[in-house]
Amino acid sequence: MKKGIKTSQCDELGCFFSDWEIIRKFGFKLISSEKEFSTILGEYCVSTFSNENVYLKVRYYPKKGSLNEVVGLSVVNLKAEKGEKKFFLLQSYVEANRREDYPSIDAYKEIDNLWTRLNLYLKDLEKYFSDKPIKDAIEGRKWLHVPFDWGPYK
Repeated sequence: MKKGIKTSQCDELGCFFSDWEIIRKFGFKLISSEKEFSTILGEYCVSTFSNENVYLKVRYYPKKGSLNEVVGLSVVNLKAEKGEKKFFLLQSYVEANRREDYPSIDAYKEIDNLWTRLNLYLKDLEKYFSDKPIKDAIEGRKWLHVPFDWGPYK
């Protein structure tokens, strides 16, 4: 039997992320939770939330071989003009503007329960959503332009 993420697990993750304080604070509603595939990362889940200004996409990548478990957040501008950058990664914002290491869910790898690990990790991320540029982008007041480092993907 093939091991991987089940669609029902993506649905459970979407419901779990829906209860995150940041989702409620900014008026996001769950649009979809889907299983996707990357040749490098394998199967992963994407939960997409909308608040009329932006999509907040929360990606969950389970541990795969030597690759650690990862949670990625991107903000997509629903009102972007043609030629305007349409998204940024929360990690890229933190590294470019706060000059600090972005938290990793790997810090909680000793905890067996996925929901506990995710809950602790999401609490680590909440502080970034109080930054004025992030709030302005999410609330549709001013878009945030964050450079994206393609690194080894160039």
